[in-house]
Amino acid sequence: METSEPLVNRLIDNIRWTQRANYMSVPTDCPQRDERHGWTGDAMIFAPTAAYNMDVAAFLAKWLNDLEDGQRPTGAYTDFAPFIFGPKTEFDNDFTYTHTGSAGWADAPPIIAWLLYERYGDREVLRRHYAAMKRWMDYNEALYPNGIRRDAPQYGDWLSIDEKPLAETKAEFGWLVDGHSTTPYDVFSSAYWAYGVKVISDIARVIGEEADADKYEKLHACVREAFIREFVNDTAAIKGDTQTAYALALAWRLVPDELREAALRRLVGKIEEAGDMAATGFHGTKHLMEVLSESGYEALAFRLLLREQYPSWLYSVRQGATTIWERWDGWTEERGFQDPGMNSLCHYAFGSVGEWLYRHVGGIRPDPLSPGFGRSVIRPRPLGGLVSTRCEYDSIRGIIATDWTLRDGEFELELTVPANTTALVYVPADEGTTVLEDDRPASQSVGVSAVGREGDCETFLVVSGSYRFKSVYRDGGKLA
Repeated sequence: METSEPLVNRLIDNIRWTQRANYMSVPTDCPQRDERHGWTGDAMIFAPTAAYNMDVAAFLAKWLNDLEDGQRPTGAYTDFAPFIFGPKTEFDNDFTYTHTGSAGWADAPPIIAWLLYERYGDREVLRRHYAAMKRWMDYNEALYPNGIRRDAPQYGDWLSIDEKPLAETKAEFGWLVDGHSTTPYDVFSSAYWAYGVKVISDIARVIGEEADADKYEKLHACVREAFIREFVNDTAAIKGDTQTAYALALAWRLVPDELREAALRRLVGKIEEAGDMAATGFHGTKHLMEVLSESGYEALAFRLLLREQYPSWLYSVRQGATTIWERWDGWTEERGFQDPGMNSLCHYAFGSVGEWLYRHVGGIRPDPLSPGFGRSVIRPRPLGGLVSTRCEYDSIRGIIATDWTLRDGEFELELTVPANTTALVYVPADEGTTVLEDDRPASQSVGVSAVGREGDCETFLVVSGSYRFKSVYRDGGKLA
């Protein structure tokens, strides 16, 4: 992918280089420190980006075998794989840190298996690991029968930024927070439990385990109800009141429908009051941008992408970074380097924004109703001052390519759709204007069927081939 903004292009290169440095046999957290483990949480949130950058079908399928090999007799998945049992020595041989069953980490195997189905249409990987996934479900059901997960110690939304003084947060929530994660553990863990059950329900449905699918669907409803009852008040405030709490709850529909807009406004307000600043950690960051973009706040998401002050993706780029840093403040002009005991400068977790770049800037998305890109969704968003982007994704069906420009209110999109596939194409266009394809009204073009208008786009269903769409889009490219 290449955009009209050089700093964004450097970010894209940094994401790709960090993947190259860490995708060696297993997806490691970092290549240079004494860990170099296949940390599950880091790999899970980055996997959608990784699957855009490279063909990772065999690589991640092999790693799922490692994850199942490490599964404990209790059914708990481990926090990294291949797994080596033992405490972390810096915790003075405290065996509570056994690296098993941590929310957002041990939840990874079903989520990664579902990604392989979504991107590559691989049902077999779902079937192969289904029994192990059910043991993981049984483990959690036995420990948390009321739907609220209260496991600790754990990592939570790792390396988030304090949104208020940590002492105040600790005074309010005690052991449920720490300096590395200020979203309360029970909120974070229960959100992941709800999402994990939904994924398992979907997996069961795909492989024909209908009774299990119905069971897990009911369990998901119970966990969702418990989350709302326990953590969401009648003004849409969520326990902890962090950006991540709202991002996860909104991404996974853990807020009552009638309170969704209010929760969105709280999230947006917190970001804007901080000066258009994301304070999310590994997990919140992955979901924050998508929630904003899919909920009517695209302009804010683009402002976060293009922000150059600390903390931001482009701050590290401006400091000369050539890979993704583990911490937002791996190095700052005011304080220099962070704690050398945990400060990797080649760690892909915050590079999960790559998925958002492919989806919203490049405009190439999988269609959830057509696994393996039998039908793709093409929806580039010419916002934030960007005026052009070229993007290619080498899907299992062939290369999907977009090349768009926005000049003087005219939007142009060149599109390639691989053989034996279709694409649903969203063309940004001012209402009442005619979208052209190859200089004729698009609805009259061979292989193009008009679907209707959605938001600020005219939509078309196209068959395989190459296309050149043109539209009038005078409001495009703006930040506000």
